[in-house]
Amino acid sequence: MKDEDMSPLNFSQLNNITFDSFKELSFVADKINIGKQKEERKENLIGEYDELEIKRSKERKKLRVKSIHNYPQYKQNVMDWLARRNNPPKRITEFNKWFSKVYDPKQRVYFDKRLICQLHKIYKKVKTRNTFTNIAFVGPGGTGKSTLAKQVFFTLNPKFSYKKGIAETTDRFVEKLEQADHFDCILLDEPDETLHSLSKKGKLLKSILGRIRQKNLFMGICATELTSIPSLIYNKLDSIFYMPEPPRFEFYINNPSKEYYPVQMIKKGYKDSGYSIFKKVKQSNLFIRGMFSKESPLSLEDEKEYLKEKEGDLNRTFKEYAKSKEGGHQNITDNIQVRNYFIKKMYKDGKGTQKEIGKLFNLRRDTINKILKK
Repeated sequence: MKDEDMSPLNFSQLNNITFDSFKELSFVADKINIGKQKEERKENLIGEYDELEIKRSKERKKLRVKSIHNYPQYKQNVMDWLARRNNPPKRITEFNKWFSKVYDPKQRVYFDKRLICQLHKIYKKVKTRNTFTNIAFVGPGGTGKSTLAKQVFFTLNPKFSYKKGIAETTDRFVEKLEQADHFDCILLDEPDETLHSLSKKGKLLKSILGRIRQKNLFMGICATELTSIPSLIYNKLDSIFYMPEPPRFEFYINNPSKEYYPVQMIKKGYKDSGYSIFKKVKQSNLFIRGMFSKESPLSLEDEKEYLKEKEGDLNRTFKEYAKSKEGGHQNITDNIQVRNYFIKKMYKDGKGTQKEIGKLFNLRRDTINKILKK
């Protein structure tokens, strides 16, 4: 009798089997017992697997908790995540104190825990060494550069405010750098000019940048293009946020201990490749990817003042363009060619989003989008 004739084995087939010898009978009995044991084992495994899946699904639900819905649970999840990554208890305790100091008053966070951990490292480096950090926020208009910058600087220093920390022009940026106290955050929101290092303003900025190391400052700049950043600030960049579309970001930071220098790679290739350089650097996985909230950490008064100032700056810029170009003596909105020129110029210089520029010219956003594509 062949083995093929006995499979699959179950009790209902025993009546149809004829046995030539006792050996064959014992062999079939063993086969049947083995089959029964396998089935029992399968049933037990399925039961254990179901219990594990239930536990895992509960854990996943806990991890998916958002800080705005259940802040204490989210905070505990972050600490558990750090413990699972084999961080020493001393580091977790230190991180917990800092995390509580920053986020407990607001009872929420603004972005992914991996970025929060990276910002804690930057905070420690600036606090404990005679150094500073310089961060660029780059991306097309309307992607949330200013919002993310405010969230990042609030995390690095919860006392960050509009009056003391945000400048809309390079002149004000230089003033605020000069007046800054230790560990202050100073943000330049869209530079209005690229300073030459030999100009008066350039020399002043150069002398201030030479001294900010002693002040341990957190410095940042929002720009539509990396090339529009003044060269004196550009040369000192040590990390870059790139916003391809809201609410997503990519964070690139140099890591000398591992000999990772993505910021240098971006600087070298940006002039020739533009935004596509980020795709090339992305392949090396030397970045943190995540999402950020649309909510600003600034107080309502600060936010209103910031928006009012930004709107005033946009109107001033519009008037300057109108006076300086060939359409200055005309009504810009009457001359379509001149109007389109200013729309493209203002958007390219990062002086407003499509929506903001559309309000100035009384045009719909889709019309502005068509003009920019021409």
